[in-house]
Amino acid sequence: MKAEEFIKQRMKAICLQIEGVSMRYAFEKSSGWHIIEVTPETMRNVNEKYAELEWSFWKDFRINFPNENFLITEPHITHDMSNLIASESSRKNRIAPSFNAVS
Repeated sequence: MKAEEFIKQRMKAICLQIEGVSMRYAFEKSSGWHIIEVTPETMRNVNEKYAELEWSFWKDFRINFPNENFLITEPHITHDMSNLIASESSRKNRIAPSFNAVS
C-alpha cells in the first residue's frame, strides 16, 4: 500500500469513530510533506479518543513509511493545500444536499 492510500483509509476510519471532526489531506510538493489538517483545532487537545487515534495514525505511518514526511496539524496559512488529495468529516459535519427546486 502506498502512503496516500494509507492516509486516506486512516482519515476515514478516524472520522467514522469521532463525531465532530473534519480532516483534509494534501501533498505539499514544494516540501515533500504529507499534510493532514484537523478541525476543529480543539479536537486535538480535548478529545482523548481522538488523541489516541492520532497517535496510532502517526506511529503506524512512521513504521510503514519511514522515508516519508508526515504532519498532522491544525489549518495554517503556511500549508500549501492546493494539491488536495482527500477530505473526510464525521457524519455530524457533513452538509445535507440542497433540494432546491430547479425551474
